[in-house]
Amino acid sequence: MRCPQCGGFFIAGRNDQSGCCPLDGTRLVLAPPSSRPAVDPFVGTVVENRYRIDSVLGAGSMGAVYRARQLNVGREVAIKILRHDRNADETTLARFKREAELISKLSSPHTVTAFDSGLTSDGEPYLVMELLRGESLGQRLARVKRIEVTEAIDAAIQVLRSLSEAHAKGIVHRDLKPDNVYFAQVDGASGAREIVKVLDFGIAKLVGRVDATLDVIETQAGAVFGTPRYMSPEQAQGLPLDARSDLYTLGTILYQMISGRPVFDDREAVVVMARHIKTAPAALRDLGLPVPIPEELDELLSDALAKDPNLRPPTADAFAERLLRMYETMLADSSGMRIARRSTPSANSSASFVSMPVIANDSPTVVTAAAGPAAPAPSTAPADERRAHLTRAMLAFAVFFVTAVAGFLALRGRSAATPVPAPVVVTTPPPVILAPPLGEPEHTDEVSGNELEPSAAPQKPSKAPAKGPVKPAPGKPAPQAAPAAEPPSTKPANGYGIFE
Repeated sequence: MRCPQCGGFFIAGRNDQSGCCPLDGTRLVLAPPSSRPAVDPFVGTVVENRYRIDSVLGAGSMGAVYRARQLNVGREVAIKILRHDRNADETTLARFKREAELISKLSSPHTVTAFDSGLTSDGEPYLVMELLRGESLGQRLARVKRIEVTEAIDAAIQVLRSLSEAHAKGIVHRDLKPDNVYFAQVDGASGAREIVKVLDFGIAKLVGRVDATLDVIETQAGAVFGTPRYMSPEQAQGLPLDARSDLYTLGTILYQMISGRPVFDDREAVVVMARHIKTAPAALRDLGLPVPIPEELDELLSDALAKDPNLRPPTADAFAERLLRMYETMLADSSGMRIARRSTPSANSSASFVSMPVIANDSPTVVTAAAGPAAPAPSTAPADERRAHLTRAMLAFAVFFVTAVAGFLALRGRSAATPVPAPVVVTTPPPVILAPPLGEPEHTDEVSGNELEPSAAPQKPSKAPAKGPVKPAPGKPAPQAAPAAEPPSTKPANGYGIFE
């Protein structure tokens, strides 16, 4: 059949004319609804007296995926059953069994979990997996076209967690694409949160193992497996693959999430594969995107999309570590806060990754952290230098304030302990009063007419010479010397006496 999207040809299923776009792997169903059975024959049946099939979740040329309930524990699951009319295909059967075997080896929370596998009563192989709620990356890109940079980086980091475990166990996925990356809604204590999971290990390769059924086909000249839009150069040439092929493919997915377009958007599969082999992709900053692109991101994508596998990040952990440093730097720059450092396990580490909220600017941001030994903190020299300047300024102010208060208290204490000496009052000894000459009147006060008496306040000595002896009035004692004034109070007036 010819694909209506890219014009390429694909092999359709016998009954429903369904298949996948040969260029980007998009699921296609070409037959009208009336030509398909109204009710799937598996719906309502019980598989091996354990799984009751309730509805169809999706169907393709090789089989269908159903919503079912595990009767003994009451858990909802997804069951993938190989189509009955495809059972005769030994390659398809071998691939289905290998998928069940490989998924059962993986326990990362970022890989879809397999619970069980077996054969139905009619001999159809089935695989029981966790039931996911959410949408695939392919569905999200079709809805929003492009994803915000930090969200895309975070999704890529989570995919790398899944690949890290798979690669450590010798498994190469070989068919990463947006439809096989799933944004699953997971219920937690604080409500639903989103976690990225990797699906469909159907054509995964276990490195170093010989599979007589599959290897005969895979080693044929010109045999190519995967999706052309996201193939690595060595995969497009049919060369032997290792884990670095998956890292190239993830680079193409990250590029598309941020830019809203594939690395190479030609419509012919052969042309796209040739470009993966020979053509260097355009840098994100040269695409005129409406968002700022860090220079480090373009450098990392240039490494990940290198034609030579030796120039790419050596492992999924190394790729994730570079993305993680960039992710934390971007969050810190946008929020003004440093976030907790997350560790990156080695390929053989069993540390499990979970999502935890980190509050920045009063809004929770989901970040992935590891329950394991922490990796060295990223370089934050500018932030540390600003913090050091602020600390030194605050310390200098505190020293100045304490010094001023201590000086104030010391001066005040000295004033209270040492009384202010009384001022020296200079008094004029009383003049010698002589009797006036006969016939002259006595000296009297011009205001009251009374005799002038010395005031209690100190008086300045008169510079005018005495006119003659003055005789005291009869019956009155002679004037005495003025008493000395009392010393002033040592208590400060209005709190500022010590400054006056």
